[in-house]
Amino acid sequence: MSDMPPLPIIGDDPWGDTLNAYLSALDARVTALEADPNVAKRPYQFNSSTSTPPASGQIRINSSTLTSATFIWISDTNSDGGDNTAFWGAITPKVFYLQDFDDHTKWVKWTVGTGVHQTGYEEFPVTLDDNSPVTVPYQKVGLTVFF
Repeated sequence: MSDMPPLPIIGDDPWGDTLNAYLSALDARVTALEADPNVAKRPYQFNSSTSTPPASGQIRINSSTLTSATFIWISDTNSDGGDNTAFWGAITPKVFYLQDFDDHTKWVKWTVGTGVHQTGYEEFPVTLDDNSPVTVPYQKVGLTVFF
């Protein structure tokens, strides 16, 4: 192993401009994640039904409007098929930020109370913290969890 040349450092010419740009961007993302490791993002489908249980991959609320919701129900399986059961059991969420997948101007932010695991989903009491002027449509959304 001692006869191997040293690896170039990010920014050195042997890597080339394209790879240097990629590595710099990746380094910035890793640094940001390390700065706030208590954030997770999950993809879901926001469904208009106001009753439990949510189907696989769905998020539902107990109101016809996001701003009036007092409970949110989140499937243990996200819309990409990932099983989040262990994730929900290992954290205590403090804030949920729900955003339209295709439009960052449509979002809602709730403060989260103590959740209860139900069969196949999680139930959390929520209190409105803030929201965009345009409501989140019933479609693919990103759920950011601050814990």
